[in-house]
Amino acid sequence: PVTTPTTIQQQVLTGTGENNAAIICRGTVVAWVWNGVWSCNIELDSGLNVLSFTARDAAGNESAATSVEIFFDDIPPGPVSIVAQEEGRGTQMELSWTNYDELDNGGDIDHYIVYQAEQPFDNIAQATAILTNAAGWQRCVVTGLVRGTTSHYAAVAFDEAQFAGFQGSRPGDDLPDNI
Repeated sequence: PVTTPTTIQQQVLTGTGENNAAIICRGTVVAWVWNGVWSCNIELDSGLNVLSFTARDAAGNESAATSVEIFFDDIPPGPVSIVAQEEGRGTQMELSWTNYDELDNGGDIDHYIVYQAEQPFDNIAQATAILTNAAGWQRCVVTGLVRGTTSHYAAVAFDEAQFAGFQGSRPGDDLPDNI
């Protein structure tokens, strides 16, 4: 079994086979079978990696290929720009980021988290997560606002590997200055 997607570029792959067989991947011997098992380290390229393995015995017979797909995600989504539109009597507001292109930002957006704070913030640790939207849902309505007070918001995209849409970081790291 493999983990996919992964944010770890070096993957350890294992399998079983006939003793003394050479395990071949990408045209190179990557391991030898000892006591019926083999193990090798494979360095993944960014994006989808389709790895085909064959076993070659001492007589030169080569097995049919066994393939595995691993997606190496080393690209965080881009920052999200939100638009705020006051609704009703000033006690609710629609936040929208429908101009955010999920495909252009890696094509693997998993969800968005919207953060709120009373003061401007440049780190999500300084704000409160108020809701989570699944990929494709690029708007929300914030309710229960108090008229005459100011709140600050940020929507952050997270991809399937849980990279966040700000500087390739994870929750707790710095956000861009233009919140």
